[in-house]
Amino acid sequence: MTEQAGSADDGAKDGRRRSQGTGLSDQLVGVAVGALKSFATAAGVATFVAVTGGAITWVRFYSAGIPADQAVAKVPREQLLVVGSWSAVAFLLVGLLAVLAAFVLDEGGTDSRRSRFGLFALATLEAWPQSFWPSTSMGGTRFCLA
Repeated sequence: MTEQAGSADDGAKDGRRRSQGTGLSDQLVGVAVGALKSFATAAGVATFVAVTGGAITWVRFYSAGIPADQAVAKVPREQLLVVGSWSAVAFLLVGLLAVLAAFVLDEGGTDSRRSRFGLFALATLEAWPQSFWPSTSMGGTRFCLA
């Protein structure tokens, strides 16, 4: 009977060894998956910012009467990232200011006359600049900030 107890202990030790071994490989796989997710997210954000910068640059060239497709193709990718980043920062700041203003107007988040008026005022203020910068780009009267 002592032999059986000894063999059961050996089996338990082997199981612990196996679980420790797979635990380390599971951790490595987890770290690798996390790094891959981070890389994919960074690549996606950089692509979005570059495409946004390319679109803004394209509109600027088109508005100036320059062949936009050819001109944007010659712009360095870093420049597209810079233009897109400034655009993203500007929208982020406007969004943060809107959230701050909404919080100041109605801290509790209730449906009141004051909060409805405040949200209407915020929407009006955010749309206001477009009415003062008319552009005749793209064949007609357009309102844009680009």
